[in-house]
Amino acid sequence: MNNAYLHADPRTNRRRADRRNPFTLSSLLAGNRYCRRHGARRDSDRHSYYIDWYGPELMLLVIGILLFCFADAVFTLTLLSRGAIEVNPFMAWLIETDIQLFAIIKMALTGVCLIFLVMHINFRIYRLLKVNHVLYACLPIYALLIVYEMVLLTKFATSSISF
Repeated sequence: MNNAYLHADPRTNRRRADRRNPFTLSSLLAGNRYCRRHGARRDSDRHSYYIDWYGPELMLLVIGILLFCFADAVFTLTLLSRGAIEVNPFMAWLIETDIQLFAIIKMALTGVCLIFLVMHINFRIYRLLKVNHVLYACLPIYALLIVYEMVLLTKFATSSISF
């Protein structure tokens, strides 16, 4: 029997609106332990559905991307201090304005984009490209960027190269 009808008003035969359980720490922990959505509920939702439990490999991926973002910011500032030029006009403006603001905005933008991608991990972009493929492609692309910046730093240390 549905519990909602136990709280119904017999005069109007309507359910009460405040029938939700109170939010407590134990409900948060139980929701984390006994999550409900691991996959699509219907066959028609196979290509676009939300879940409430993400695997640990996704968390490691996001942490790796955030660490590479931090390393990219440090290497960018190091290269700029040695004479390089930032080609992204927005980031160049942020660096000229305030370096702390640059770091905060760079990490915040990356974090917000990662949250958005993780939320939509089981969706497709234009029915062609899975969002999880985009997210998993970010890590090696960032790794290549970090390697490129390290090569620039080593070349710059051995000779005076103009960027």
